[in-house]
Amino acid sequence: MAKQKWFSVLAAGTMLASTFAFVGGGSYAQGTSQTFPETGKTVSGRFLEYWKANGGLPQQGYPITNEQQEVSDTDGKTYTVQYFERAVFEKHPENKAPNDVLLSLLGNFAYKAKYGTAGAPGQKVSTENPTKFSQTNHSVGGKFLAYWNKNGGLAQQGYPISDEFTEKSDLNGKDYTVQYFERAVFELHPENQAPYDVLLSQLGTARLKAKQTVASGTPTVVAGTPTPVPVVPQPAGSTKITFWYGLTGFNGGVVQQLVNKYNESQQKYYVEAIQQPNYDDTINKLNTSLAGGALPNVVQIYDIGTQRMIDTKRILPVQDFVTKDNQQALIDDLEPAVRSYYTVNDKLYSMPFNSSAPVMYYDKNAFKEVGLDPNNPPQTYDEVIAAARKLTKKDASGKIVRSGVDFTLYGWILEQEMATQNAVYLEPDNGRGAQRGTKLVFNSEAGQNWLNFLKQLQDEGIGRSVGRASGTTNGTTLGANFSKGDAAITFESIATLRGWSSQAAAAGGKVDIGVAFLPKPAGAPGGVIIGGASLWITDQGTATQQAASWDFVKFVSSPESQAFFASSTGYYPTRKASYDQQLMKDAIAKYPQFQKAVDELRATKATSATKGAVFGTFAGARPLVEGAMEQFLLGNFPTAKAALDDAANKANDNLDEYNSTVTP
Repeated sequence: MAKQKWFSVLAAGTMLASTFAFVGGGSYAQGTSQTFPETGKTVSGRFLEYWKANGGLPQQGYPITNEQQEVSDTDGKTYTVQYFERAVFEKHPENKAPNDVLLSLLGNFAYKAKYGTAGAPGQKVSTENPTKFSQTNHSVGGKFLAYWNKNGGLAQQGYPISDEFTEKSDLNGKDYTVQYFERAVFELHPENQAPYDVLLSQLGTARLKAKQTVASGTPTVVAGTPTPVPVVPQPAGSTKITFWYGLTGFNGGVVQQLVNKYNESQQKYYVEAIQQPNYDDTINKLNTSLAGGALPNVVQIYDIGTQRMIDTKRILPVQDFVTKDNQQALIDDLEPAVRSYYTVNDKLYSMPFNSSAPVMYYDKNAFKEVGLDPNNPPQTYDEVIAAARKLTKKDASGKIVRSGVDFTLYGWILEQEMATQNAVYLEPDNGRGAQRGTKLVFNSEAGQNWLNFLKQLQDEGIGRSVGRASGTTNGTTLGANFSKGDAAITFESIATLRGWSSQAAAAGGKVDIGVAFLPKPAGAPGGVIIGGASLWITDQGTATQQAASWDFVKFVSSPESQAFFASSTGYYPTRKASYDQQLMKDAIAKYPQFQKAVDELRATKATSATKGAVFGTFAGARPLVEGAMEQFLLGNFPTAKAALDDAANKANDNLDEYNSTVTP
């Protein structure tokens, strides 16, 4: 039964194109809640009842947020909502069931954003027994009408707001017959057998992305849209491979530029880069494609997807190409901390591509103001608390106007803080040896130390939580607070340095950004775990295509390519030799704080703890940890241990079930 739960998608035997995906039932039931390890989100209570009664995964998709409060774009009121891949649920307790859960008009939002008031060009009324809706003056017929009638009709899909027309997919560039409805977009796929010949757009994903990017002050990037960087045409006679990547926005454009550089460097091979909406969607789409559809030849997968990728058994380890091509010198030049993360049981499975690690940010000007040495930032928890007491400013009513420390409840940072104490997150050996990880132990003393540190900051009124990190825009709030001078210390990835520097300058330049090692308990050895993503070569295609894949991976891993990517984005170069490139020298001259992050990375000693954990349910474990942190700070658990024990029990149940599905 467990195997069916995790890999039911494999039995479908269908590869679905464009921005649509068939999804299996990989959830875990917990009373009136279900946690989905694919996204790490939980659906509970009335929303879960509605989800189950109205099509479940095929109709609504996976949850991509937990419940949250949101101001409606329709009436300006605040509602409890939850985002799914294909829908947004709104809770309306003022209505009687079943109308106490309503769906946002995502089709309306998408249609207006894409086509404006004029509407889409080239619309035609279906000629297959069309039914006209006088409310919108549009008709539905044929397979679209059959799907509409079978899958919730007016309540689930809404009225049609267009007729049928041809639309080019933002994801794969192909033309499809589509029709927009108030709450959905139908896309016709005659190449698929019923019922998968009509597929639904992931409008919930697109809407969430749009809201997150608007909140962060950056241009909106609709999920699945290609970056605006022109693509180099394919030379005649060249061998083409496909490359999926999950970086979007500006960084996604840099990826396409790097692909262009490779395509222009030679005529033998050609890489078609296909941008995915995000990291989560990339690995989920890959898992869907395992059912018999076309895998990409190369795919960018985030760090915590490592075990899931190995478990597909469709991966060609990079180590094999290195050995065959006598490229050990390339491997030896990788940053040791970066190389060790993607090495499992002494084999390098994927090539590191974009890497980062967390640091402590602090405002040098605030330090000077209160008599602290800006060139000697605190290094331990006790020292941070002592500094925060001096740095905190309150008004006459006692309200904090500048906190000593602002922080998000971020599972990634807890993982890092365990590494600073040389404590593993997973037993045995963080999953790094011949035996896969079987027990999560983030509830150990090391994990408790971090929660108790945050709780002391909060209880003394010298630190503030801005809420959970994963799946929220709270990281944007954190950056804004620090960049404006409303918080003197915080903890985040070094990859945010450039954005925060720009925000600080735009806010008047009163913050002088300093970067330091992450704090640790007194006497702890220190060290960090890298984050980011790597490139995986699949067994898809011919031997020539696999050779092309390795050639491309080598190119983007060269010192020159890594210097270009890192200097453009703010990630670490994965190659030590990249620092000899002028581009990288210029970047560090412009952002000298970056050197402190490099020093922190290179000061990290390779241990099982600092290599990081690898296990198949990582994406679902982080939200459980963040929930435990939140509940502890709210006072709903008496101790940090009790909160983390509760999360560990749930996470280990999920891990046990996942491991039971994996054949040796």
